[in-house]
Amino acid sequence: MIIVGTRAEQQRKRRYDVLANGTGYYKGEYMLVPPGNGPAPQSFLVEQDPDTTILTHYHQQNQFQVIVGGSGTLGRHAVAPLLVHYAGAFTGYGPIVSGAQGLHYLTLRPQFDPGAQFLPEARERLVRGPKAHFSSAPIATLAAAARRALAAPLCEDILPPAPDGLAVQLYRLPPGASMAALAPSTGHGQYLLVAAGAMHVDGRTLEAPENVFVSSDEPAFTMRAGPDGLEALLLQFPPLAAEYRKPAAAPS
Repeated sequence: MIIVGTRAEQQRKRRYDVLANGTGYYKGEYMLVPPGNGPAPQSFLVEQDPDTTILTHYHQQNQFQVIVGGSGTLGRHAVAPLLVHYAGAFTGYGPIVSGAQGLHYLTLRPQFDPGAQFLPEARERLVRGPKAHFSSAPIATLAAAARRALAAPLCEDILPPAPDGLAVQLYRLPPGASMAALAPSTGHGQYLLVAAGAMHVDGRTLEAPENVFVSSDEPAFTMRAGPDGLEALLLQFPPLAAEYRKPAAAPS
């Protein structure tokens, strides 16, 4: 399975919502596949209102978040573009506090999740099992001129591939270059996120922060850079821990 998430789709689905604590935000899906027997990826952009708080919570699926705009804090740590945050299933994180310009971040999952389980209210539904966190430092992208000057494609490990498949890599390609990404069979689903420049996919040109989901049964995905080169983040998931394969029911 390969699914391309475009800005046109995200804008078509963009809508405004308000949480119970009064925090407002826009949410728009790049992709939303209903749950079934196979992968059901979710990729969406949250545009959190300025000076607001999303309280500490957990999800029933593994997920990445990538800060793409604004500023704020995640837990005790300041965040800014392009910081990558990973939270394993049933791992609490937060609060997410936006700054004066708001905070914009992508959320990416390999499987459908019913929504945030806020703490402490949802503590009784918190399943025992392994917990996992990772946060990168902010990742700087190159100027277009620097991408055009690259002599060859480059790959940098932000989080080197772990035995369970969890990995974050940054690819930098000069104009028109191609490069195969990490083989999806090493993990349990992966996203390729355009961080800067452009990527050509099946006759479409993707720009930041458009993204592509690649399931683990696919061959290595070949990235093709646009006329100003490409910088892309690879975000690869581990399998869902055995303890979580029958997740707790969502609240009514």
